[in-house]
Amino acid sequence: MEKYHPLERYLDNADRKKQVVLTFAQVESIIGEKLPTSAGKHRPFWGNNAKRHVHAAAWLDAGWKVKSVDMARGVVTFASQ
Repeated sequence: MEKYHPLERYLDNADRKKQVVLTFAQVESIIGEKLPTSAGKHRPFWGNNAKRHVHAAAWLDAGWKVKSVDMARGVVTFASQ
């Protein structure tokens, strides 16, 4: 999904020796638009399955996976694959 290409570029340039921790608001800032409502309500949105979640291809193609999501705080942690 083109909407998430900026996130892919952001992660592609991130230091692979460290985790990347972003708030949902920071992700929105990176992609330049609001995340879908499901991103803040349903953990499966952040799944590492590009076949089921087209947006997951953004982080997977950049060599990252979602390590954890804190839905209450609105924070996602990416780890290098």
